[in-house]
This record gives sequence, C-alpha cells and structure tokens, in this order.
Amino acid sequence: MNVTFSKEEILSNEKAQETLVNILADSKHGGFMRVNGFQSKGGHGEIQNTTYCKGISYENAIKKSAEMLRDIEGNKDFEVSIVRGVWKDADGNISPTNRKNKIFTIADTVKETYSFDSVEMKEAIEKVRKGLENPRPTKEYKKLGNGVYVDESTDTVYLRDLRLVSKTVVIKGDYPFKASGAVTAVKGAIEKTMPIGKYRMFRLDADYTQIALGGVELSQVGTMSGSTEQGKTATTQDVTVTTTATAPTS
Repeated sequence: MNVTFSKEEILSNEKAQETLVNILADSKHGGFMRVNGFQSKGGHGEIQNTTYCKGISYENAIKKSAEMLRDIEGNKDFEVSIVRGVWKDADGNISPTNRKNKIFTIADTVKETYSFDSVEMKEAIEKVRKGLENPRPTKEYKKLGNGVYVDESTDTVYLRDLRLVSKTVVIKGDYPFKASGAVTAVKGAIEKTMPIGKYRMFRLDADYTQIALGGVELSQVGTMSGSTEQGKTATTQDVTVTTTATAPTS
C-alpha cells in the first residue's frame, strides 16, 4: 500500500483527514510515513523530506535509552568524535566560556575525540542520565487511535510515537553560527544514538507539502530536486556530531 495526501487535502477536506487518521490509528507498529517538503519553525528555512517509522512510545524510548546508557557505561572502548563551533582569539586559543567577547572574536570549528575515561565523557554521560531520569512530561491529549491524538482546545491533531528513520535535506537553511561546549556536544552525540533521540511527534497543521504512507518500503513521492541525504553526521543549530563507536543497540 502506498497512499499520499497533500497538506491542502488534509486541512481542507474533512474526509481526507478522517481517512488519514483512520489509516494511522488502525495500522500496526512498524509502518512507515514520509513527510515531504517539511519546514520546521526552528529550521532557519531548511526544507526536508523526513521518513518516520510508527511504533515507539515515549515511555519505551526512555526505557530503551536507559538500557543503552548502561551498555555505554560498560563499554570501555566507547568514544565519541564531535565537530563543534568555537570562538577563538588571534592565537587560536578557544574561549573557555564558549562565548564571543573582545578577545575571542573568530568563529571556527574544531574536531575532537573523547574517550570513555575522559572527564568530558563522564560529565556528558551524567547529564544524559539526569535527562532520562527526569524527562519532559508529555501533554495529555484525547486519543483518537493508535498513536493519533487531538488537542481538544485547539482541534490540532498530533501523530505521536514516531521514530525518525531518515532525513533528506532538500533546501539548506540559513543556519546561524553557534558555539558549543565539549560536554554539551558529547551529550548530544550520545543522545542521537538512542531511541529518545529519534522519538518524534508531528502535527497535521505543520508546514509541509505531502504525507505518504506505506508498508516496509515507501517511495519518495513528490521529492524535490537537489536533495542531499544526511548520514551519520547530523547538523543542528548548536553542533555537528559524529559517533565513531556506538554503543550496542537495543
């Protein structure tokens, strides 16, 4: 099965939205959904095609991530390489506060690798643990079906329990330069390997062009030209991270 809905159909045609919601609500875990032409509010103009897999609850994402963190702590060969933005002075010294000032005025990036026993790694692991022990609470919406919810105060429909599978950047955004501390960057790299780092929720009135639903395989319906597939290196506003040795997955 391969079904495609445009955003215009979903928002202007009550029957189309009902059909989409019913398909999602009745589908089993493991089905795929592609969102074409998506532009997030914080993406600085970036347009992407994103594929999700249905079937990971927020609670299970936290549980599985905690299990992975224990695996990391038992793996002495685990290390992380990061590429982060920094502010430097004229001699190439990095700002200890990660901030720009009268001395540290040069924007640059550095590539660093942190081993299992490094101070930065230990601090990053502890921050990841605290985040998993005190996760952000999810809002209580009315459940319409398996992974489909509605905020009755605004009639906004949310698709939850989605796992990010892939992201294809169609048009790059105008990304601002941002410096990041080593611990923050390592923490982000670790979280990106975990289920909690791939957990997503999506609202039907977001900025996109199409939603395509499929089974094990999903064709790129309506993919724009000039797209570039992102691999293990993920660019965010704060830092680009690449894991060189990942922990065992669950």
